[in-house]
Amino acid sequence: MPPLRPSVPILLFCFAVALTSGATTYKSGRNRATFPSDVALTTAYKVAQLDRKSCLAELDRRQIAYELQPEAPGVKTPVRLKGQLGEVRFITAASAADRENSPYEILDCRLVVALNEWKQVLVAHGVSDVIFSSGWRPMPKAPSDGTEAKRHSGALALDVHAFRLKSGGELVVERDFHGHVDAPVCGPDAAPPTPSTPEARELRSIICSSAELRIFQSILTPNYDAHHANHFHLEVTPNVRWFILS
Repeated sequence: MPPLRPSVPILLFCFAVALTSGATTYKSGRNRATFPSDVALTTAYKVAQLDRKSCLAELDRRQIAYELQPEAPGVKTPVRLKGQLGEVRFITAASAADRENSPYEILDCRLVVALNEWKQVLVAHGVSDVIFSSGWRPMPKAPSDGTEAKRHSGALALDVHAFRLKSGGELVVERDFHGHVDAPVCGPDAAPPTPSTPEARELRSIICSSAELRIFQSILTPNYDAHHANHFHLEVTPNVRWFILS
């Protein structure tokens, strides 16, 4: 598989981000789905279509340290990161001992590839650690036929609560985002955070820059609904031709 390289530069701060050119957009309440005509060329689409063999080969090509997990019902290619992605560490807030066996740190291989692409945005913003609550969430009753699940049940989504910075600071989504439910996050209709603190602007910049690169099919913020008040939901979704930013 050829290198997955973004076709647009990282923007350090951009409210006027345009997710696609010439795309059809459907808006209804919290849902803002965009259907780009060039979806097959996006990083998100290419990553989401990787099969198990190709995905693991991509991790090896990128020299990503990982451990293949023997079993995680619903997850197509379960892996556990065994080191940083470049300069950025992705961890839960659990102790080091608990993290070793935590199901929440199991990620599908495709999500790891997407996170490896995302690190360029994080490095540009001085992020050293991404603190998340869950990747995989085991289903109460997993399918017995090996069916691949979606979102957290398939370890294809990450709920990010905070970013630790190389400067020693921290950006906490619940404390610092300052958004409003149903309000656009990026683009010409997006209003600045209220209050517009440096931390709030930095978080908005991270999200808008990430959306522009089209690494994830779905990015949900506290503007989506009350259930997302304390985290960003970042998701890889196979076999779809849309993007959601809300």
